[in-house]
Amino acid sequence: MPAPSRSRAAQSSGFACIAILATLAAAPSRAHACRCAPQSPQEAYDSAVAVFEGFVKEVGASESQAPGGAVRRKVQMEVVSGWKGAEGEDVTVFTAGDSAACGYAFEVGRSYLVYAAAADGGLVVTSCSRTRLMADASEDLERLGMGATPVDPKANPPVDPPKAVKDEPPARGGCASCAIGGNAMTTGTASWMAAIAIAIAACVRIRRRLRRSS
Repeated sequence: MPAPSRSRAAQSSGFACIAILATLAAAPSRAHACRCAPQSPQEAYDSAVAVFEGFVKEVGASESQAPGGAVRRKVQMEVVSGWKGAEGEDVTVFTAGDSAACGYAFEVGRSYLVYAAAADGGLVVTSCSRTRLMADASEDLERLGMGATPVDPKANPPVDPPKAVKDEPPARGGCASCAIGGNAMTTGTASWMAAIAIAIAACVRIRRRLRRSS
């Protein structure tokens, strides 16, 4: 019965080879898996260049940063409140396109407390940065306190203050017109009085004539 034992040995060797190959295939992914050291809110704040509450408006598709470079996603966010380094009402952050490379899985329509680092002239967010949903950020908010609401400088342009008006004497024309008006009123009154006097004198003459004729 030597043949069956050889067959079993060959099968066992085959299974062992398959197990070894599977282990070797999984080794690189395990070696490159994202590993993060825990951070306190204070440590995360100190190490970040920007800390803000951001509402996700758009998450772009994965794209290569450069030929042969890392794959990343572009995330458009609206800044609701800021504590550090967040200027303006809109901001763009980048994150790795793969969770194994410490990419953060942002979702459109949700608000996050973002701790962003600087890389290649932009803001980068990783899953190790203590970035989290606002609903899970109570411990961080106790440390951060109230943030500042960003203001878009283009929305409300500065208004020039009104110019001071110097006190100046009234124009001569105004005074002259006042004088003319006063003279005109005086002349009219005098004419009216003269007319009355003439009427009275006429009445007196008529009465005298009537008396003489009688």
